[in-house]
Amino acid sequence: MTANIMHIVLAGLPSRDCLVALLTITLLSLYYRHQFISHYPQFSRSYDLITLGFSLTSLAKTIFLPLDLNDAGFIHLEQSTENFLGTIGNLLLFIGLFPMIFGWAGIISSITRRYELVPVVEIEGEPEEMSPGVYITPSGSGPNLLSKLIKGRAPLIITRTMPKSVRKALNIKEVPVLWITAAECSEGCVNPRRLEYLLHTLVNFMRREETPKLIYLDGLEYLVIENGFIPVYKFLSALKDYALITNTVILVPAEKASFNEREWNLLRREFESLQEKAE
Repeated sequence: MTANIMHIVLAGLPSRDCLVALLTITLLSLYYRHQFISHYPQFSRSYDLITLGFSLTSLAKTIFLPLDLNDAGFIHLEQSTENFLGTIGNLLLFIGLFPMIFGWAGIISSITRRYELVPVVEIEGEPEEMSPGVYITPSGSGPNLLSKLIKGRAPLIITRTMPKSVRKALNIKEVPVLWITAAECSEGCVNPRRLEYLLHTLVNFMRREETPKLIYLDGLEYLVIENGFIPVYKFLSALKDYALITNTVILVPAEKASFNEREWNLLRREFESLQEKAE
């Protein structure tokens, strides 16, 4: 009889219950994979590793099942068969532990990783008088308003355009620019589905120092496509509250044609509009 720690650990639980639990977890992980990753793309690698670990552990427990039945006297296995099954089962269990460990480590690392602080770079000049808050602006007039209001404030630009192109177009070098993209890149990128991360980053920026600040949030329609209107509306509402207490002006280019009547009315009711001033 092959006796070892791994087998003993698994055999300590009722064989059928343990196997059913492992198989259930594995199947649920596979079933909800797309839904989970679509909401938390940053955890996709870790999720797959953990699922792989559960799959290998389930397979190991399946192989151990005849050994448990043999111990209980329900079946009889030759010594060579016991040794073979025990070796294969332990190998699968040992291999399965590694993706589970690395998967959990990846999730914990992502959750606890400190958010990178966006630098506060104040632009020289006298700031134009403007009350803090969130302002819906016509898409075409957005860049002009940004250039006009940027003086005397510390700006942060969030855009669907590559940062290099934005800096060149606006002739700004040190102003922080975050790129909203689903592509993986080393720095300065925010996945469109990570609204909680984006909110945390913007709030940290607004709270740093007492300098008047300006946030230019381009790509509202893209965020709505990726997250739905209500989550984005709540995201903007939270930004508005923080903007009011941190002396921050937030410009959000948007077009009425991109929203239905109810959504557009909600935006206009909650946030001020620079439509008239832009014209």
